[in-house]
Amino acid sequence: MSVMLRTYARRLLTVALFLAAFGLGAQTVFGDRSDADFDVARYIEATVARLQMVRDAMAAGALPTRSQQAAVLAGYGLDERDYYLDASRHATQIAVYLENHPGDRALIESLSEQIKNLVSEVAD
Repeated sequence: MSVMLRTYARRLLTVALFLAAFGLGAQTVFGDRSDADFDVARYIEATVARLQMVRDAMAAGALPTRSQQAAVLAGYGLDERDYYLDASRHATQIAVYLENHPGDRALIESLSEQIKNLVSEVAD
């Protein structure tokens, strides 16, 4: 596995664990959803849509609510629990997909950077 692939897998796992521990509660770390239900392309589309919603809300001077984020995920047939579990359970598959789809990877990185910059503006 390439260094870049391992780095993405670690990042995805870290985010999933952080959000599960601090944002969603311990019950979301364990679930009975089948791995066969996972669709990496749908997951990436949901991630992009969620990041765009967060960026747009922050650019307008607001913080997105949990229900707004849940509504975006629901549009892709996901709930919060599934979304964050998928990030940890399928981190390697997601990382491989992003390595093979550099446009999607660049879009996610760009949106993430834009959000980071908006957070920095608020913090200053």
